Amino acid sequence: MKRFLIIFIVLFAIAGLGYWSYLQSGMLVEATPTRKGTIRAYIEERAKTRVPEVYEITMPLTGRIKPISLKEGDVVEEGQQVAQMDNADLETDLKGSLAQVEQFVEMIKSIGLTVEAAQEQINASLAKFEYEQGEYERVSELAEKNAISQSDLGAAELAQFESRVEHRTDVLTWRSIQAIQAAVQIAKTNSEEEKLKDQRDLNRAEIKTPVSGTVLKRHVSNEKVLQAGEILLELGQMDQLEIEAEVLTQQAVEISIGDLVEIEGPTVGDATITGKVSKIYPQGFTKVSSLGVEEQRVLVIIDFDKPIAEIQKELNKKLGIDYRVRVKIITDESRETLIVPRTCLFRDVDDHWSLFVIRNDKAIKTNVVTGLMNDFEVEIKEGVKEGDQVILAPDAELNDQTRVKLEE
Repeated sequence: MKRFLIIFIVLFAIAGLGYWSYLQSGMLVEATPTRKGTIRAYIEERAKTRVPEVYEITMPLTGRIKPISLKEGDVVEEGQQVAQMDNADLETDLKGSLAQVEQFVEMIKSIGLTVEAAQEQINASLAKFEYEQGEYERVSELAEKNAISQSDLGAAELAQFESRVEHRTDVLTWRSIQAIQAAVQIAKTNSEEEKLKDQRDLNRAEIKTPVSGTVLKRHVSNEKVLQAGEILLELGQMDQLEIEAEVLTQQAVEISIGDLVEIEGPTVGDATITGKVSKIYPQGFTKVSSLGVEEQRVLVIIDFDKPIAEIQKELNKKLGIDYRVRVKIITDESRETLIVPRTCLFRDVDDHWSLFVIRNDKAIKTNVVTGLMNDFEVEIKEGVKEGDQVILAPDAELNDQTRVKLEE
């Protein structure tokens, strides 16, 4: 027992001596001096390239499309023919419309001559009626003087009545022919409209692109019958390539149009290219993250600072649509300001930002006022001065006034 006590005392003395040596030498820490420089606040997010508009070339009419030789990556010019419908039926329809219009033209000419003849007949019957009317009036005067018989008076009255009926009949005939002429004219107008429609349909059978661009997708390659409106090709203007980022709405409120953007990632290699925020969509959307969490995000559109052709030449890479990149949207910047690594900071029990400054080989807990902050650095507005040694990633057991020793 006595022997055991002696061993215990010796071990305790050794432990105490080690602890005393530890206190004398101090806790090993890693530190860095504060410095002045430029710090940027930014939002970093995954993004992808896109074009503002995808132009769809569709079937103008229901019918048969001939094989399309264009393929993805081919460049087309505005007004270039990109597809062709089988137009045999359309040509037949147009020929029928043309023939019908010609028939109506001939009918209108013929009816016009008939109208002229009817007008002449009206003039003749009117002259006859006026003559018989005069004869009847003359005979009536003679009858009053008993100069002629009643039978002569009756004959004159009958001739006058018959001439009047004949004239009215000619007028009605003339009006009927005019009505037929108007109806044929309407039919001719309808046929001309049908002809124009058939001509337009025939012209549409030669399908042309409304814009210059690159074929992004070919939906149809072989000959087949398709309904009007079905998509044949998708075109995009690669010189208008831009970037689309889905940013959390709570971060998007910090972004402004014109903010500088740094574009990085394997797609652009080791180079860093720049752009600017050109649009922030007014409406957000819900997206489920890879961890299954629902997030509210909003689309932010970024324009490249240089033409795409120039960027591709510098990178020696060809960019396409839906290529993944990483963007760093710069929301604020401070120059010639005091900066420390973010790992130096921690929240104290009073929820103040604090850090440890080394003074006289001791860690001095110091409250600080922060400014801009990003993933790696923090702007310090109050609490420390340039050149102060601050402890990196302080241990949880490190306390105020603890003696420390810098790691070598």
